[in-house]
Amino acid sequence: ILMTATALFARDGYRGVSLRAICAEADVSLPMIAYYFDNKAGLYEAVLQSLTESFDRELDELDIESAPVHKKLRVYLEAAARSHLKNPYFSGVFGHEAHPSEVLLKVMRSGKNRYFGDYIAHLISEVQQGGGVRADIDPLYAARIVSAIFNSHPTMSSLYEAFYKQRPDSEKILDAVIEFCLGALEDKKSAPVTE
Repeated sequence: ILMTATALFARDGYRGVSLRAICAEADVSLPMIAYYFDNKAGLYEAVLQSLTESFDRELDELDIESAPVHKKLRVYLEAAARSHLKNPYFSGVFGHEAHPSEVLLKVMRSGKNRYFGDYIAHLISEVQQGGGVRADIDPLYAARIVSAIFNSHPTMSSLYEAFYKQRPDSEKILDAVIEFCLGALEDKKSAPVTE
């Protein structure tokens, strides 16, 4: 049920999927979904939690907590890229959330995961204090920009093509994406600050 729902939410978004469609595709009954997830919102919340938990495992695997401060954003973006690459539905589910549903907002506010903007803003602030990010950048605003660049279709398309076609330069492409995301945040002493 969870895998089918994830695929459908990735393709059609939360608002575009009905429980009946999930039932038909998963070959289960509505009472079964109600038994395990209560309703559509409960099922969607389980999908979101599953995706963010897989991302948290990537962060732990890359040992973000013991990374030097100036490397934490790089580790975070690498974990995000690897999560997107390991689960082709990751981008689809979150990509449909341009206007976040109440369920997504609930998951974001739960504070139980590190995929969303507050954690990115925390990392940016931490790196800022270490001098690796320009001091004039608002961490929450920067987190939104980094997320938008990183989750954009061209970025994800480049990563998918590089890794799924097993190109020999796939790690270089990942590095280029990460460098692009971080480039605007770097503390370049000689660069003028512009609005």
